[in-house]
Amino acid sequence: MTQLNKIMIGRLSLAALLLSFATLAGAQQGLEEPDFTVTLNQQPVSLGQPWSDKLQASLGKSSDDSFVGEVPFGDGNYKFYRHVFKDFDLYSANLWWDSQSRDFDSYIVAQITLRGATSHTARGIAPGSSEDNVTELYGPGEKESSDGAEWIGYQRDNKRISFEIVKGKVNSININYVDDRQ
Repeated sequence: MTQLNKIMIGRLSLAALLLSFATLAGAQQGLEEPDFTVTLNQQPVSLGQPWSDKLQASLGKSSDDSFVGEVPFGDGNYKFYRHVFKDFDLYSANLWWDSQSRDFDSYIVAQITLRGATSHTARGIAPGSSEDNVTELYGPGEKESSDGAEWIGYQRDNKRISFEIVKGKVNSININYVDDRQ
């Protein structure tokens, strides 16, 4: 092997090593807008997407649609509804209708809760995934304990993704808006 070949192989090895670090770092980048979209029953659903009868019908039959209540959020009170499906729940709300020049009875997707292994985040994490898999794809996150549950959370502006961890595995995933009063 010539000296030139050794140098070229060394440079290629260094380039491959740097590329692997860049790929790893890229996997742990902060949240982007696509992280707040999931595919449910072959239908893309995004946080903030308008809620409609058409969207609800495209998701399949819900087992329950109930009024949660008028909830304080930010500077106002907004109506929230819970829609329960087999592997996921969606919450629709009339959040920010007043500041966004929308009708009082116009609703958006305000929270997505994934409970079944067939529902996953844009990065491929589903209930049943390992905690290590979450931190590999999203980074270390912010760990919290709430009502006896352990959570790893990630936030971008007023949107948050939280993974409930039980015995080292993801139990459920919440994608929601953060109340700016907190």
